Amino acid sequence: MGRICQARRDGREEGGKAVGSPYRMPVNPATLRWAQERSGKDVETLTRRFPKYREWEAGTVQPTYRQLMDFARATYTPFGVLS
Repeated sequence: MGRICQARRDGREEGGKAVGSPYRMPVNPATLRWAQERSGKDVETLTRRFPKYREWEAGTVQPTYRQLMDFARATYTPFGVLS
C-alpha cells in the first residue's frame, strides 16, 4: 500500500501534524482590539463567545480560520481587514 494511504489510515501526515488540524491565522493584536472597540462590544462579552480572546489579544495564541471568521461576524468587521 502506498505511503499516502498509510498516512491517512493512521490519521497523520508525513510531517507528523494531524490530518485536518485547524489552520492558525496570523492576526495583529492591535487589529483585534480595534475591531472589538469599533463593534461596541466589551471584552467580557467577546471572551464568553471566544474563550481564548485574551490570548489572541496578547499575541500568545492565534485564532483558527473558523474562529477568525466568527470573530469578524461578531464584531461586524470584514474578514479581509483581520486577515
